[in-house]
Amino acid sequence: MNSLCSSKKWTTKLSSAGLVYYHYGHRVIAEITNNAAEERVVHALFDKVYENFVEEVDGIDNGIDPYPEKPRYTKPHAQNKHTYCFNFHFSR
Repeated sequence: MNSLCSSKKWTTKLSSAGLVYYHYGHRVIAEITNNAAEERVVHALFDKVYENFVEEVDGIDNGIDPYPEKPRYTKPHAQNKHTYCFNFHFSR
């Protein structure tokens, strides 16, 4: 996110999910919360959703180690566990 917006602290390389979120996240959050996209609450929610959900997706999609020294994103590999049941198993 930092590569597109220098005021953001996250350095995890964006995947397609992160890019879509970066470009449309403010508008979607504004629509859901019935606020203008420029309002401070929308920016705060945008940052929280990225930090607690989208950054993990970006990290997993890009194969970034979640534990270089300390956890890089909040819940490493939780997304993998949630999506595992949707994977097609050829052996079945």
